[in-house]
Amino acid sequence: MKDKLIAYLGFARKSGNLIFGVDNCIVKSGKIFMIIIDSKLADNSKKKVSKIIEAKPDCDMLTINNLDEVLGTTNCKAIGIASNDLANAIRQLYKKEVQN
Repeated sequence: MKDKLIAYLGFARKSGNLIFGVDNCIVKSGKIFMIIIDSKLADNSKKKVSKIIEAKPDCDMLTINNLDEVLGTTNCKAIGIASNDLANAIRQLYKKEVQN
């Protein structure tokens, strides 16, 4: 599952549909279909992300451990997915994981 998530995030990055950071997600909240946060995201930042989710019902939030490891970056605790197709693919990936 982790490999597929890495692949989907790679597709999002290459197509310009990956938004890095909480503040950038706030600025571009109208274009975001999913927000992925690190489990160690600060409480204040979680509140900011929650406001985006509340304002946009078609946007989901996913929490994962070690987001930096998945992205191959350092000090990135939140990303936004600006492609509905990729967001749906990630949703399906996690639905399958929950079912197993």
